[in-house]
Amino acid sequence: AGVEVGENPMAARCAASRRPACWTGAVLGEPSVSHTAARRVALIHRPAGRNRPEDDVIRAHVRRLKPEQVTDRLPVGEPDLGRLRHMDAVIVYWPYRWLHDAPELGFGALPGKAVMLEHDAFGDFSSWGSLQGTWPTTFHRHGFDLLICSGHSSLEHFTRMGVQAAVVHKGVSIDRFQPLGRPRQGLCTYGTDYTSRVMMKRKLVAAGIEFSDATSPYATLNSRLNEYCGMVTTVRGTEPRFGTGGRLLQRLRPGTFVRQEPAPEPMMKVFEAAAAGCAVFTDDVADLAVLGFENGKNIVTFSDLDDCVEVVRHYCTRHDEMLAIGEAGANLVKERHSWDQRSIELERAIFPPQV
Repeated sequence: AGVEVGENPMAARCAASRRPACWTGAVLGEPSVSHTAARRVALIHRPAGRNRPEDDVIRAHVRRLKPEQVTDRLPVGEPDLGRLRHMDAVIVYWPYRWLHDAPELGFGALPGKAVMLEHDAFGDFSSWGSLQGTWPTTFHRHGFDLLICSGHSSLEHFTRMGVQAAVVHKGVSIDRFQPLGRPRQGLCTYGTDYTSRVMMKRKLVAAGIEFSDATSPYATLNSRLNEYCGMVTTVRGTEPRFGTGGRLLQRLRPGTFVRQEPAPEPMMKVFEAAAAGCAVFTDDVADLAVLGFENGKNIVTFSDLDDCVEVVRHYCTRHDEMLAIGEAGANLVKERHSWDQRSIELERAIFPPQV
């Protein structure tokens, strides 16, 4: 996938006024070792709990950077900041709402690079978020230098808003998710019933298309996905129509009188299900092409929920085609979208190679 950085002259000038002139960078393909004796990294993150995907993500994301300081609390005052002053980078992976509500953290006083690592940054401009429009202010208030987001729509948005940003897409642990060589049949979906997913399932049922709910504990999800030829999902945003009245209708019957928004970016389900060998049916998002996914070859995409029904119906009786798409998707994800690969991309985003 590579790393794409948004060029923002305003943010660059601010950073240049108080940052070292040079951070030495790594090159793709280097062995997973400490690259320079001077490079030191700290990680601040809130553990999600045993067997939670969020903890898998952060451990794998920073593996190549080998953080020497790891803490589960945000810095409070000068004593905490003092312990970070000798770091070349401080990576913060923390629920956004907590960062929004926290008092000023003072990362701007540090000589190293302060990095906000965030997989839901699209919440600033889509209906998925409850604190829309607040992210740039929070970013600058705490003194961050770089926002790592996971989709090009987020990169474009934050670059326009004066935030220095880079893209490192979501990925998957190929130790957890892989084909198991079992017989497969039928379709499944899984995960939280967000409004767009409720709407999708309702349309599939109305069309007489059978599917199962594969939702299960994270530790056993791969085994569950290996039972199915395909997995269908959507991450389209939804916004109730007709103001307060529309919101009341939403509580009674999700999916009624809503305006649909395009999906912001590929979510982790795409990578998890593909890695497990399922043919993934999902929204047509521009990032997919950048990531090497091709419709009908290693993934199946649809333009809206009505198109979803037609596309799924087309493949329902094409068992062998779904198996071939699933196998191709699993090969692509193993080759290009593991967290090991994302760790390399994260390193390049934080410490760009010198030209």
